[in-house]
Amino acid sequence: KNIFGAFNSFTLRASRFLLAYWAYFPPFFSNAHKAHKLEYWNFRLLLKVSFCIKSSSTMSLWVDKALELVKEIKRSPNHLQPLKEETMREILKNMHFLFAENQRDVESSANTDVELHTTVHVRHVALTQMKRCLLAYLFHRLQCIKEMRWSFGSVLSPDLKASMSEQEQQWFQRYSSNLADYMSSIGGGVGLDLMKYRNPPKSLYIQVRCLEDYGDFETEDGTCIVLTKNSTHFLERSQCEKLIHQGILQHVTT
Repeated sequence: KNIFGAFNSFTLRASRFLLAYWAYFPPFFSNAHKAHKLEYWNFRLLLKVSFCIKSSSTMSLWVDKALELVKEIKRSPNHLQPLKEETMREILKNMHFLFAENQRDVESSANTDVELHTTVHVRHVALTQMKRCLLAYLFHRLQCIKEMRWSFGSVLSPDLKASMSEQEQQWFQRYSSNLADYMSSIGGGVGLDLMKYRNPPKSLYIQVRCLEDYGDFETEDGTCIVLTKNSTHFLERSQCEKLIHQGILQHVTT
């Protein structure tokens, strides 16, 4: 009994030391993904060290569910998948439960209760990991939606809108409105279309190939050009830049 009590006390002290070390001395890596991955496995190791804490395996499963959102980003970094609202609601529910448990234990515990303090610390680490996964998931989605505005313009196709939630569509509209106001204010009210010159142009005219049947295309001087699939044209860059972003035309460089 004395041996078990000493070992139990050792695991509690070891877990507290690991928590303090990873909280105040995080690993420094040039690759943020590697740092986050190492911190995640540090948390898993901490749960194994703190096996005496009840429901530690449950917290590990909850963190794994939040990590699945980050793994989805890695699997398709340039493609916006449908928002996993049910998964996010479940993660938030688990976070509220852990926060309530911590608040209850902190208010009712004594300063000398080492085991309870360790439990509170482990829950706090789990909360931090779950919060970071949620924020990374939402931030990545906003970056993809912002890139859509620059690539496809202010009007998105129904397929792209289907992958966005209602709140994300509202954010896209506000971002488009703010971007349009900024472009119209450049040059003392003259305005500048930043969508046309995302990269510095090397020539005024470029050769393009039509990737699909588009139909009639009228240039600024009134000339009407029929854009059919696999047809090539020599057009002014400023007039066909938008069609290139939309995937209708392809810039022929060779």
